Amino acid sequence: VYPNPTTEYLNLKIVGIEKATYSYQLFDISGKMLESGIIASEETSISVEALTKGNYLLKVTETRQGTAKEVKSFKIIKK
Repeated sequence: VYPNPTTEYLNLKIVGIEKATYSYQLFDISGKMLESGIIASEETSISVEALTKGNYLLKVTETRQGTAKEVKSFKIIKK
């Protein structure tokens, strides 16, 4: 995930995406989900421009054969 800290967009890069289905969820610091989406290519751009300054959590989930598991979590800083 880059750039971090960010002001407008986050870029999420996943290598080998064709082997599974990936999605993301963006949460505020209190745990409220603000946005979610499917990751359809190796590089995905996520707009954070409308968010207030602060800390957020981005979770990436992988789904294979109907089973979902969290792959990675990132602490995001919005400036």
